[in-house]
Amino acid sequence: MKIDLTGRRALITGASRGVGRAVAVAIAEAGAECEAETQALPCDLTSPEEIDAMLDALPHIDLFIHCASPSFDYTKLHELDAQQSTLQLQVGVHAATRICARLLPEMMLSRWGRVVITTSLASILGGRGAAPYNMVKAAQESLIRSIALEYGRYKICANALRLGPVDGERLAERDAIYPGARANLISKAPNKFLPTPGQIADVVTFFCSDQVAPINGATLDVSAAIHLNSAW
Repeated sequence: MKIDLTGRRALITGASRGVGRAVAVAIAEAGAECEAETQALPCDLTSPEEIDAMLDALPHIDLFIHCASPSFDYTKLHELDAQQSTLQLQVGVHAATRICARLLPEMMLSRWGRVVITTSLASILGGRGAAPYNMVKAAQESLIRSIALEYGRYKICANALRLGPVDGERLAERDAIYPGARANLISKAPNKFLPTPGQIADVVTFFCSDQVAPINGATLDVSAAIHLNSAW
């Protein structure tokens, strides 16, 4: 199946590394023009004013892919730093919602649009010491369902990709600190591998295409089946 995004313009957050960067490359290879919230297009996603200024400067956007996700320290809820919780909510929920709210009217006028958010297995499995992150990922999936329900009639598709561990830069950094962490996760994955950023980017590209039209408001597990192993 050939995916052709020629003539489409994409806005991608979190494209400076990892999955976001791989998505930017894959989308561009499929023919789309990319506007990436990276060093090339800097924007503080915690600032509504900067978000609005960025969007004001952009032409029409057909594809919005939200990959930005702040790193955090694992902390029990009663010891949580309020700033860390606020940062997760600002980037994961408030920024995503604000950008969608700004982009959707033009998508409605053009009768076409795609919204893709990368969420996490944490949205359903939880995770010790990560309450704000867990809540944000669940909220993102709820946002996707709302957009699909309200804007599907305009041929706008909104879907979430629920990720597990990714065999990329962050995992390599973790493995350097905790040797064996990567091997341990791979051993618990039924497929005996973890998805790479490039593999995830290929799935995102499909979810930005015309071919995804029958799929709307869905959350797809993209985890090499590790979501089936609750022991991980």
